[in-house]
Amino acid sequence: MATPLTFQSQVFGTIEKTLAANATGTSTTETAFQVNGNAIASIAASVLPLGIGNPGIFVGGSYALSSLVSTGLPFRVRAWGFATTGTTENLTLKLYVVPAASISGLTATSFSGATAIATTGAKAVNSTTGAFELEAILQAVAVSSTSVTLQGYQPIAIVNNSIVAGAAITSVTGLQGESDLNFFVTSTLSAGNAADVVTLSGLAIELVA
Repeated sequence: MATPLTFQSQVFGTIEKTLAANATGTSTTETAFQVNGNAIASIAASVLPLGIGNPGIFVGGSYALSSLVSTGLPFRVRAWGFATTGTTENLTLKLYVVPAASISGLTATSFSGATAIATTGAKAVNSTTGAFELEAILQAVAVSSTSVTLQGYQPIAIVNNSIVAGAAITSVTGLQGESDLNFFVTSTLSAGNAADVVTLSGLAIELVA
């Protein structure tokens, strides 16, 4: 069995640029996971997509991927963590891709220019703590000298021990190259409760060697 090789990742934590939990409380609004800021340096929390051209925390070093588009080399984007809820409700997770030009406009609840490519759908996490994982196997293909299309499939997702069947991703056209392959995750809970917290423990881009 092939071993995945992580070349970019973000992890949950409390220091600057680590992932913060979505402690949405009574809100039922779709919310992007943000990275922590730095109050001492007056740096606010923000949505910082994980990508080849805009990395978060490196694990295992950085790889030059000039062949990613030219060869259609497959790669995996994987998100995992857990959710704690205080009432009967459903959790929905989505994986987005966003081009470099749209990153600066992202906020916790506004994702203009981004495209949701994979989702868990709504899965029950009723007054409990349940784990989740969402992943997509992707290929970026040059369709012309100025345009790249992102294709792939969602092999599996699981929320609170409920499995989501595999499916093709939502294909994305008009990307400019590796610099437009930037990914972030959102969570939505269907019924707000003060105890609600969704923790994205990690987000990784992996090659399969």
